[in-house]
Amino acid sequence: TLLSLSSSTSWATVGPLAPGHNFYYFVSVDGFNQHSLLSAAAHVVRDNNPPTVPVISVTTAGGVATPAMEVVLSATDVLSPTTTFDLLYASVSTTQLSGLVTSTLSFTSIASSTTQTTFTLPVVHGRSYLFRARATDGVGNESVFSADTVFTAAYTQDVV
Repeated sequence: TLLSLSSSTSWATVGPLAPGHNFYYFVSVDGFNQHSLLSAAAHVVRDNNPPTVPVISVTTAGGVATPAMEVVLSATDVLSPTTTFDLLYASVSTTQLSGLVTSTLSFTSIASSTTQTTFTLPVVHGRSYLFRARATDGVGNESVFSADTVFTAAYTQDVV
Protein backbone atom coordinates (compact mmCIF):
# COMPACT_ATOMS: atom_id res chain seq x y z
CA THR A 1 0.00 0.00 0.00
CA LEU A 2 1.37 3.37 -0.94
CA LEU A 3 0.89 6.30 1.36
CA SER A 4 1.22 9.91 0.42
CA LEU A 5 2.55 12.02 3.26
CA SER A 6 3.11 15.70 3.64
CA SER A 7 6.05 17.03 5.63
CA SER A 8 4.30 16.20 8.93
CA THR A 9 5.52 13.53 11.33
CA SER A 10 2.22 11.63 11.46
CA TRP A 11 0.85 9.09 9.01
CA ALA A 12 -2.18 6.86 8.55
CA THR A 13 -2.87 3.67 6.63
CA VAL A 14 -5.20 3.53 3.69
CA GLY A 15 -7.96 1.09 4.63
CA PRO A 16 -8.16 -1.06 7.75
CA LEU A 17 -5.08 -2.27 9.56
CA ALA A 18 -4.79 -6.06 9.22
CA PRO A 19 -4.99 -8.10 12.45
CA GLY A 20 -1.60 -9.20 13.74
CA HIS A 21 1.82 -7.78 12.90
CA ASN A 22 2.11 -5.01 10.29
CA PHE A 23 5.38 -3.57 9.00
CA TYR A 24 5.68 -0.23 7.20
CA TYR A 25 8.71 1.17 5.40
CA PHE A 26 9.14 4.75 4.28
CA VAL A 27 10.94 6.50 1.44
CA SER A 28 11.02 10.24 1.07
CA VAL A 29 10.93 11.95 -2.31
CA ASP A 30 12.14 15.51 -2.77
CA GLY A 31 10.96 18.14 -5.25
CA PHE A 32 13.42 16.81 -7.85
CA ASN A 33 11.95 13.27 -7.61
CA GLN A 34 15.02 11.95 -5.80
CA HIS A 35 14.31 9.07 -3.38
CA SER A 36 15.87 8.52 0.03
CA LEU A 37 17.00 5.14 1.29
CA LEU A 38 14.31 2.81 2.64
CA SER A 39 13.60 3.45 6.32
CA ALA A 40 13.77 0.88 9.08
CA ALA A 41 10.48 -0.93 9.58
CA ALA A 42 7.74 0.69 11.63
CA HIS A 43 6.16 -2.25 13.45
CA VAL A 44 2.46 -1.88 14.31
CA VAL A 45 0.42 -4.62 16.01
CA ARG A 46 -3.36 -4.81 15.85
CA ASP A 47 -4.61 -7.04 18.64
CA ASN A 48 -8.33 -7.51 19.24
CA ASN A 49 -8.04 -11.03 20.66
CA PRO A 50 -8.14 -11.72 24.40
CA PRO A 51 -5.68 -14.00 26.17
CA THR A 52 -6.60 -17.64 26.67
CA VAL A 53 -8.89 -18.45 29.58
CA PRO A 54 -6.61 -18.78 32.63
CA VAL A 55 -5.63 -22.20 33.91
CA ILE A 56 -5.71 -22.47 37.70
CA SER A 57 -3.76 -25.13 39.57
CA VAL A 58 -4.11 -25.50 43.32
CA THR A 59 -1.89 -27.67 45.50
CA THR A 60 -1.34 -28.22 49.20
CA ALA A 61 1.27 -26.01 50.83
CA GLY A 62 2.40 -25.71 54.43
CA GLY A 63 1.54 -28.51 56.84
CA VAL A 64 -0.71 -29.44 59.74
CA ALA A 65 0.55 -26.58 61.90
CA THR A 66 0.11 -23.96 59.15
CA PRO A 67 -2.27 -25.38 56.54
CA ALA A 68 -2.15 -23.51 53.24
CA MET A 69 -2.69 -23.87 49.53
CA GLU A 70 -0.69 -22.61 46.59
CA VAL A 71 -2.70 -21.18 43.69
CA VAL A 72 -0.90 -20.76 40.35
CA LEU A 73 -2.36 -18.91 37.35
CA SER A 74 -1.32 -19.10 33.71
CA ALA A 75 -2.65 -17.77 30.40
CA THR A 76 -1.16 -17.00 27.00
CA ASP A 77 -1.68 -14.40 24.32
CA VAL A 78 -0.22 -14.61 20.82
CA LEU A 79 0.12 -10.88 20.09
CA SER A 80 0.37 -9.14 23.47
CA PRO A 81 1.84 -10.54 26.65
CA THR A 82 -0.66 -11.27 29.39
CA THR A 83 -0.06 -8.55 31.90
CA THR A 84 -2.65 -8.89 34.64
CA PHE A 85 -4.97 -11.35 36.35
CA ASP A 86 -8.13 -11.03 38.42
CA LEU A 87 -8.47 -13.89 40.94
CA LEU A 88 -11.69 -14.54 42.85
CA TYR A 89 -12.63 -17.17 45.44
CA ALA A 90 -15.54 -18.50 47.44
CA SER A 91 -15.36 -20.74 50.50
CA VAL A 92 -17.92 -23.36 51.55
CA SER A 93 -17.96 -26.25 53.99
CA THR A 94 -17.07 -29.55 52.36
CA THR A 95 -20.56 -30.90 53.13
CA GLN A 96 -22.12 -27.98 51.20
CA LEU A 97 -20.03 -28.77 48.11
CA SER A 98 -22.16 -31.72 46.99
CA GLY A 99 -24.86 -30.48 44.60
CA LEU A 100 -23.77 -26.87 45.02
CA VAL A 101 -24.91 -24.41 42.36
CA THR A 102 -21.88 -22.13 42.07
CA SER A 103 -23.86 -19.31 40.47
CA THR A 104 -25.47 -18.75 43.88
CA LEU A 105 -22.11 -18.16 45.58
CA SER A 106 -20.68 -14.78 46.37
CA PHE A 107 -17.08 -14.62 45.10
CA THR A 108 -14.52 -12.35 46.76
CA SER A 109 -11.50 -10.80 45.06
CA ILE A 110 -8.08 -12.04 46.14
CA ALA A 111 -6.25 -9.94 43.56
CA SER A 112 -7.33 -7.50 40.90
CA SER A 113 -5.22 -6.42 37.92
CA THR A 114 -2.13 -8.11 39.34
CA THR A 115 0.94 -9.42 37.54
CA GLN A 116 1.43 -11.94 40.36
CA THR A 117 0.83 -15.54 39.23
CA THR A 118 1.46 -17.52 42.46
CA PHE A 119 -0.45 -17.08 45.71
CA THR A 120 0.01 -18.95 49.01
CA LEU A 121 -3.19 -18.72 51.01
CA PRO A 122 -4.21 -20.05 54.44
CA VAL A 123 -6.95 -22.68 54.59
CA VAL A 124 -9.30 -24.11 57.19
CA HIS A 125 -9.56 -27.90 57.49
CA GLY A 126 -12.86 -29.18 56.12
CA ARG A 127 -13.56 -26.21 53.88
CA SER A 128 -13.63 -26.18 50.11
CA TYR A 129 -12.41 -23.23 48.09
CA LEU A 130 -13.58 -22.37 44.60
CA PHE A 131 -11.44 -20.18 42.36
CA ARG A 132 -12.07 -18.39 39.09
CA ALA A 133 -9.73 -16.09 37.17
CA ARG A 134 -9.64 -13.73 34.21
CA ALA A 135 -6.60 -12.53 32.24
CA THR A 136 -6.05 -9.16 30.56
CA ASP A 137 -3.40 -8.59 27.90
CA GLY A 138 -1.16 -5.57 27.36
CA VAL A 139 -3.73 -3.70 25.25
CA GLY A 140 -6.73 -4.32 27.51
CA ASN A 141 -8.38 -7.36 25.91
CA GLU A 142 -10.00 -9.49 28.66
CA SER A 143 -10.55 -13.24 28.63
CA VAL A 144 -13.74 -14.72 30.01
CA PHE A 145 -13.59 -16.04 33.55
CA SER A 146 -12.30 -19.58 33.90
CA ALA A 147 -14.49 -22.42 35.05
CA ASP A 148 -14.43 -22.83 38.83
CA THR A 149 -11.50 -24.80 40.23
CA VAL A 150 -12.20 -26.53 43.56
CA PHE A 151 -9.70 -27.23 46.33
CA THR A 152 -10.70 -29.04 49.53
CA ALA A 153 -8.54 -28.58 52.61
CA ALA A 154 -8.13 -32.02 54.13
CA TYR A 155 -5.16 -31.94 56.46
CA THR A 156 -4.61 -34.88 58.80
CA GLN A 157 -2.33 -35.22 61.75
CA ASP A 158 -0.32 -38.40 62.31
CA VAL A 159 -0.97 -40.09 65.65
CA VAL A 160 2.24 -41.06 67.44
